[in-house]
Amino acid sequence: MGREIHVVPEQDNWAVEDGKSGIGAIYETREEALREAHRLALEQDAAVVVHGGDGQIRDREDPEVIRAETEADLP
Repeated sequence: MGREIHVVPEQDNWAVEDGKSGIGAIYETREEALREAHRLALEQDAAVVVHGGDGQIRDREDPEVIRAETEADLP
């Protein structure tokens, strides 16, 4: 399994964490945390694992999908 960046609930906020290093940053919204997770995933060729409010894994986005979606958003 490759590197993973997790988006997880953290009290009333959302955190972006590396599976090995722990929490890297806290954000007010899930959307803000997802943007940062995608940015990091592109830099590190990592997957993004998205957790729901209950902490359970809801989705996993592979690096290839994140890259393709990012390129599709470019003008």
